[in-house]
Amino acid sequence: MTFLVADDHPLFREALIRILGRLVPDARIFEAGNCREVRQLLSEVPDPTLLLLDLFMPCPEHPGIDFLSALSREYPDLPVVVLSASEEPEHMRQALDCGALGYVPKSLPTGVMTRAFELILAGGSYIPAALLNAAHAPAPREVVLTSRQRDVAALLRQGKSNKEIGRTLGLSPETVKVHVAAIFRALAVNNRTQAVVELDRLERL
Repeated sequence: MTFLVADDHPLFREALIRILGRLVPDARIFEAGNCREVRQLLSEVPDPTLLLLDLFMPCPEHPGIDFLSALSREYPDLPVVVLSASEEPEHMRQALDCGALGYVPKSLPTGVMTRAFELILAGGSYIPAALLNAAHAPAPREVVLTSRQRDVAALLRQGKSNKEIGRTLGLSPETVKVHVAAIFRALAVNNRTQAVVELDRLERL
């Protein structure tokens, strides 16, 4: 697996690298301290397993959520997990709406943060309790999948396993897990059966 860790605080980057190193001992991990370095890494490192992105890293051209939004347009298949000191539900919703697979508050204890990354790497997504308990749920929105996610979704409907999907599309199992997780989140479902039912329903509309 290959991870890109993007945060302007070196100590926090080191902490993330230690966590990822324990979870995936043979992982390749690259660091970025600003948005320019993130773009440089994306041009040099093909198909990263995951980009861990500080939401409010210094970025004059695209401050805050705008940088994540720009990346989602330019790299629609890039798996991103947002890290942030902000625990505002609106920031969380905006990040998830931009395609992030999860939102990990920096205030989480190391053990909880580790479990959040384990969940994401296993194909799930991490949504903080602050968002789940927010008084106002996210407004309904159109289900939008990238072209690669649509390819994965079509094979999901055929009952294919992640390994079978990977062989068919020429993707690694880890990449398939990331796409499946994104599909689950876009459909607001928790498992493959629910996903297939929802995809069939959308097909009939």
